[in-house]
Amino acid sequence: MLNLKDFRIEIRTDGPGKEMCSFHAQLSPEKKVRQKGEWSDPVSGLGYISFYMTREELNDLVSGKIGAVQDIGHRLDVSGEVWTFYDFNGSASKNNGVLEVPYQRVEIPRLWAQVLCRALNRIWDVANANLPDESYQRNTAVIEFSPEYCARILRVYGQGKGKIAFIPGDHRPEVTIERMRESALASQSMRDSLDRLRNIAANMTYSKLETGEIHISAEYGGNGFYWTLRTSDGRRGMSGGLINHSRDDGGHDWSIHT
Repeated sequence: MLNLKDFRIEIRTDGPGKEMCSFHAQLSPEKKVRQKGEWSDPVSGLGYISFYMTREELNDLVSGKIGAVQDIGHRLDVSGEVWTFYDFNGSASKNNGVLEVPYQRVEIPRLWAQVLCRALNRIWDVANANLPDESYQRNTAVIEFSPEYCARILRVYGQGKGKIAFIPGDHRPEVTIERMRESALASQSMRDSLDRLRNIAANMTYSKLETGEIHISAEYGGNGFYWTLRTSDGRRGMSGGLINHSRDDGGHDWSIHT
């Protein structure tokens, strides 16, 4: 979103089942990059986004029911939090060949997209309830987003931005804490494994407002650990173990298993 200027969404309706929205934005040009003492040329691509879709298409796209929408000369692909806009206004002149298509990738946090979708649906519902008698008088609304607002959205929302806490299991929590402390102090592989586990848990969060937990317990009769991931809203993620593969007495060779 940081590469968008004059970003706005237009909402229109001619009545139930006839709702539309459109995304519009100027795109900031790619900056030149200095490589081996020389400045590269700016990467060419889209200079402007203008994409239309129906209410049903927007809802299906944000919910993950579909992964792409297309109109006559444009296409929008959504993969996670990356929205890619393509412009197919060029046409193929041969039976086979290569067609260059300008595109632009935009980071739109998933959780914010869901909030936005709910707001647009509310606007459509209110507009449909207040349509004028003359059917040709279309109800419209425009939402504009400043660069400062876009920057704030990316600071607050986004996958992997939630805080993560390690929670020792109810069974012998003091043993779990002591074993983790000793293993982390003695082994780089254990510290790396804990960092990877923290990153996995963070990817279950979609804003700074969310938190994640790694519930971990020491293995009974061994020196490994069991773990389970949970989010602040009660969702349970992966589970598995932290295993020490070292065959040396007192050695450390830790890895994550799911």
